[in-house]
Amino acid sequence: MFSKYLQEIREQNGLTQKDLALKLGHKSRGTVAAWENDNGSPDPATIVNIKEALNCTYEELLEGKY
Repeated sequence: MFSKYLQEIREQNGLTQKDLALKLGHKSRGTVAAWENDNGSPDPATIVNIKEALNCTYEELLEGKY
């Protein structure tokens, strides 16, 4: 589940939801919280930005292979 992997990787990076939101530019903490609570999902371009912000692979972020 993307929501679970996103939260785990974010926490492994020592980031709060607000920290990640700031790294993504225009996203709010509430948006990150919604993604982590499985209430919506980011568009493909934002997934690329999340991957880069968390310094992880697509497999880690989308499939939990870490």
